[in-house]
Amino acid sequence: MQIRLPSLSATERAPLALAGRCLLGGALLFSAVCMPLAAAGGISVSPVRVELAAQQPIATLRVINRAARITRVQTEVYRWTQEGGQDHLDPDESLLVTPPIFEVGADSEQVVRLGFLDRPQTPAVETAYRIFFREIPRPGDAERGVQLLLRIGIPVFLLPEHPRPRLELLPVMNAEQHSAAVQLANVGNVHLRLDAVDWLKGDTVIAEQQQLRYLHPGQQLHWPMPDSAVREQADILRLRTGQGAHTMRLPSARP
Repeated sequence: MQIRLPSLSATERAPLALAGRCLLGGALLFSAVCMPLAAAGGISVSPVRVELAAQQPIATLRVINRAARITRVQTEVYRWTQEGGQDHLDPDESLLVTPPIFEVGADSEQVVRLGFLDRPQTPAVETAYRIFFREIPRPGDAERGVQLLLRIGIPVFLLPEHPRPRLELLPVMNAEQHSAAVQLANVGNVHLRLDAVDWLKGDTVIAEQQQLRYLHPGQQLHWPMPDSAVREQADILRLRTGQGAHTMRLPSARP
């Protein structure tokens, strides 16, 4: 199958075709757990997220090795979807990484290229992927004792022609149990990155929850109010996202 990446020369296309064959033949490990994007004395990846478009279907990443030893890395590509607030990863063959397996010298780095096997069509709704960079043992590593092998996940998004981020917030109150929550609904056509939630009483922050989450288009997320916010009768919720802050007033959870 011919690789059609307009930004690549004929010479550059050959490694992508090889990457595709290696990805098809290699064993892929399925997991929704992602290690930190950087680790002291280990590998890190830059940038930490990638946005592609039909007009710009390739990107370049840098895998940096800060360790004092050579590190071997294997890449894994998954289509990333959500259902009922849960992440689902399925092995994907349309998005290629080259080289798929490589070694990074001590205190050195490796350039990695992403590209689609075929030129993608512009989606009406954003398509999401996750690329994992997994350290794998090298010959002789077992003789050096137990080692921590990292697995770093990078989100990749294929954007629609006209991105429309839009979030709806709906309070969910239970007066009998003196509890509250908020239902977050992504009604736009691109993902929302949720960075933190602040629960306030007037201008005073009662509780702060920092938790990086992604909410895909068409998905909802139930976010409970912490006990301290219920006890202090927080009346304002402030949601901090990658697209800015959203604020809403909450009805009282007291009977």
